Amino acid sequence: MTKAEAKGYRIDYTCVHNYNRLSAAALKNFLDAEFAKYGRPIWLTEFQRAKGDDPDATDHLAYLEGVLPMLESLPYLERYAYYNFNITGSPNSSASLFNADGTANEKGVLYRDLVSNPAYENTGQPAWASASVDLTNNEVVDLSDDGVITSESSLDESLITSVEFFANGISLGSDASPPFEISLSSLEMGSQTIHSVTTTSLGEEVVSAARQIFVTRLLVTTNADGVLTWNAIPGESYRIETSPDLEDWTLVSSQTATGFIESVTPPDWAAEPQGFYRIVWE
Repeated sequence: MTKAEAKGYRIDYTCVHNYNRLSAAALKNFLDAEFAKYGRPIWLTEFQRAKGDDPDATDHLAYLEGVLPMLESLPYLERYAYYNFNITGSPNSSASLFNADGTANEKGVLYRDLVSNPAYENTGQPAWASASVDLTNNEVVDLSDDGVITSESSLDESLITSVEFFANGISLGSDASPPFEISLSSLEMGSQTIHSVTTTSLGEEVVSAARQIFVTRLLVTTNADGVLTWNAIPGESYRIETSPDLEDWTLVSSQTATGFIESVTPPDWAAEPQGFYRIVWE
């Protein structure tokens, strides 16, 4: 948070100018650092090549030829303006975009005729922000756990009005206050593709990358014949254990699931039907 934000002001853009770089790469490093520091779209209100090595018109032209495409490629740069200033007072100086008669020189034609990308708009997906859900691809989520899915964002929380969560394109609900989360109980079992949409106070929407997960619940049932049945994940291992008092557990058997529904009949069921059984997901 900046000092201005700490005082209650909202900062929408960061304005900078720079005259101290000799190349496009050096200017980009400067702008990257400013964006990383403040996390807001950048306005480069003034820029020009450094004059420490007494550049001539060819040097200034080469600088612009490298810088302009670079500036157009920066997703967080909202606007920029070349500073047509000359230290000699003559409109025909090496840095100027104009000839002595006021017509555009080679640098001026390059700058004038550049077809610029549209300026950043406060609608749609802002390229300067990112969001994610705290899930990993192919993660197995157990609904038996009292857990949540949380959205994380590069935005300051004060700029977020709500976060909506989706599974397979269907809304699970939204949260309008930090830490912006939703209960796992909102999910259905099976394969799910999860993403979030963060809405800002500027009306923008930041869409997170989608995460493919598998949702299950270790729900165990039994019938009168002692057959234990549970939801399983193919390839996962499960232990069947028994106990007379729910404290000391003894291994009955173990098996690797071949399907989404597994079952087993404990060998001692007929002899000791009063015992307790449990399935342990290894």
